[in-house]
Amino acid sequence: MSGLVISLLGPPQITLAGAPVSTPMWAKTQALLAYLAAESDRPHRREVLAGLLWPEQPDADARHSLRQALHQLSQVFGAADPPPLLITPQTLQLNPAADCAVDVNTFAAAVAACERHPHRRREACRACVERLERAAALYRGHFLAGFFLKDSVAFEEWALVKREQLARLAHAALHALAEHHALCGDYERMAAIARQQIGLDPLAEDAHRQLMAALSWRGQRNAALAHYKALRQTLATELDAPPEAETVALHDRIAADAHQRPRRPPLHNWPGRAQLTAFVGRASEMAQIAEQLGAADVRLLTLLGTGGVGKTRLALETAAREACAFRDGACWVSLEAADTPELVVSAIAAALRFALAGPADPLVQLAGRLRNAELLLVLDNCETCITAGPLLADLLTGCPQLRILATSREPFHVRGERRFPVSPLPTVPAAPDRTQLQPGAAVTAAAVALFVDRARAVRPDFSLTAENVEAVADICARLDGLPLAIELAAAHIRAFTPQALLTRLSSRLALLTAGPADLPPRQRTLRASIAWSHALLSRAEQMLFRRLAVFAGGCSLDAAEAVCANGDLDVRSGIEALLDKGLLYSSSSVYHAGRAAATNGRVAQSAGLSSSRQTQSGGLRYETAGDSRFHMYETIREFALERLIESGESQIVGRKHAEYYAGWKEHHFQDLYRLEAELANLRAAMRWSLDTGQAGPGLQVASHAWFWSGRRAEWRTWLDSLLALPSTQLPPRERLSALFNAVIQAVLQEDVLRCQSLRDEHLALAQELDLLGQQIASHYLSGYVCLSREDNAGAVAAFAAGLAGMSEIGNRPMTAWFGNGLGLSLLLLGEYDQAESALQAALAAFSEIGFQFGSIETLVALGYIALEKQDTGRAR
Repeated sequence: MSGLVISLLGPPQITLAGAPVSTPMWAKTQALLAYLAAESDRPHRREVLAGLLWPEQPDADARHSLRQALHQLSQVFGAADPPPLLITPQTLQLNPAADCAVDVNTFAAAVAACERHPHRRREACRACVERLERAAALYRGHFLAGFFLKDSVAFEEWALVKREQLARLAHAALHALAEHHALCGDYERMAAIARQQIGLDPLAEDAHRQLMAALSWRGQRNAALAHYKALRQTLATELDAPPEAETVALHDRIAADAHQRPRRPPLHNWPGRAQLTAFVGRASEMAQIAEQLGAADVRLLTLLGTGGVGKTRLALETAAREACAFRDGACWVSLEAADTPELVVSAIAAALRFALAGPADPLVQLAGRLRNAELLLVLDNCETCITAGPLLADLLTGCPQLRILATSREPFHVRGERRFPVSPLPTVPAAPDRTQLQPGAAVTAAAVALFVDRARAVRPDFSLTAENVEAVADICARLDGLPLAIELAAAHIRAFTPQALLTRLSSRLALLTAGPADLPPRQRTLRASIAWSHALLSRAEQMLFRRLAVFAGGCSLDAAEAVCANGDLDVRSGIEALLDKGLLYSSSSVYHAGRAAATNGRVAQSAGLSSSRQTQSGGLRYETAGDSRFHMYETIREFALERLIESGESQIVGRKHAEYYAGWKEHHFQDLYRLEAELANLRAAMRWSLDTGQAGPGLQVASHAWFWSGRRAEWRTWLDSLLALPSTQLPPRERLSALFNAVIQAVLQEDVLRCQSLRDEHLALAQELDLLGQQIASHYLSGYVCLSREDNAGAVAAFAAGLAGMSEIGNRPMTAWFGNGLGLSLLLLGEYDQAESALQAALAAFSEIGFQFGSIETLVALGYIALEKQDTGRAR
């Protein structure tokens, strides 16, 4: 079964999988299902149901009839899982886990949700109106219209009570809907809702009054008067009564052409440009903001976000839609030029056309003006006057019906303030291959929809096609979904194709200029918008802002403190300030156990062959989940990088960044979740080494990250590029470590010639540096070079020589790895007894040093030997 729908409002209907049920059912079987559906909140005892539906039958016969009805229902439902009915020997109930919809319950729940909702006025509450619209659509007619059970008085009494309850709810819901449409000036919809009420209850005079009013306001005065005449005749015939006094008074006003339209709450000082372009997306944000504005405990709601993210437009659109919830409407106040609390008071008064005069405190005068006002005050661009927060708090205290919706790049930091972060528009999710992206799917992303709309403003024939959809999606992603950036980019469509525009986005700030002339100067270019935010930072915050730009793909607090700290610079507090001001955003990075597969060569490096550190015991690290990472949108980061270069700090900060990642411990690289999050930073560190010729940090990173990242071809390129730098720029020990890793990498990629060449270079350098341990380690590389050539005997000789050397100098970790390599080589030769002996010795050494990865790999080899010896018990 899929999609059982039980419709009881109006004539009863049952739909299964989108089609009406055609299986014949007795009337009492239908009644049973209707009762269980309408009273689905609890189980019902079988004897009660039998008595309700078969009161004329003895108890045993009635229970038998009930069983027959259940059998009929089982034929209707089939083998549904989960079944629509919960059946026990004692009780029956509609299964709440089943895929079943009951219109009565959905209708009642929608109305009840409106009753519970903490709105200011139900007819003005957008969320409740949407619920009531859905409820009205469900109410096809009265409960079980046209359905009767002649021989069951109890069932008919129950149905009558239920019908009257639902009718009252429907009447109240429809009445509120009609009032809403009257408030919004949609008199056609108001008339339709009124007629729906009259169809359900022809004697409901309040519904007749709503219809008369709607006809009058639509200019159909004669139709309204004629309707009154018909109503008077109906009341006289049906009730022998005249119309109510309120109905008569309405008639007289309409007859005198004195029935005025309801006053819509005004929009004071509203900027005309708000309606010049289509508003795209943000439905969820608007609903959330409206919900908060309707809550009794939310008086100051601040929309926060970086410049160009769309705070002002979101505030204007939401306020315009919600103004009808406030008796005195909404007022927009631009605070762009108000940089003191006194100027804030003056700006609000001016927007309200209220003259401040006399010696009295201007705030006291304004509070007196607004004391009884039921008003939504929209304060725009509050970042210039954050110090006015206490003043606004005082104003709200003295004006109990006042609400403030503010937009700002940083919060006021006053008690009672609610913060609402405004994020960029959603873009098309990243995917390995966007070539299959369809225009219809892409345009559901609000960022793409905005681009298309604004592109058509300058080039009406522009459309999203299979040829350009990938480029448009990439443009929106490259611009971080920032509406201002997308609008500025779309304006270039008159000169460039999306593909050509995408190639020019390497410098976003230079391209995205020449915005509309009616916007404030700071909103006409992306650079100006970001520069506005930057100018509002303290010197210390500006320093941290530009230094954080060195991180690619975000950073942790530890990384930020290691790279950006300088003297008295408080990185933690600075990051909090930049988050508040919308120049950073945070995400939670959940790091798991850093477990990854290892090879002999990789773990050999961890065990002591590289110039880095030894791995932790067992090779596993468990880290607390929920660490925060801090990011800049790339458009903002480009601006910050410009400031970093201008400051002359780029080389110093770049070095600290590269050295921080070069100093990562082995366990950092084994933590695959952290490694994935930091890949962009690791690449940036290696790029810095290549660009500056200071190979040390880059070699450190490349020597560790290549294996764990899983991107071996990419890391081979990095390693080769770094090794190709002039020898004078390569620290010898770092080069030695990198050569060791390059050999193992070549082995895994089956590049035999490269294996031998790099191994020879490693041995020569180890001899030049007179490092005995590294010279012996070259035998390890030789062993794998032999294995790559399928020279198993040569591999045995190399591993045996290295094992003897490491045992002599007492390097226990490498003794274990040489023993492991020797065992694997003997296994490949078919010398199972000798291989088992070597591997057992290696396992003991790994256990002694606590290296779990080595133990696992050795145990796998021992299991294979056991299988070859047909010892399946040991193999397990």
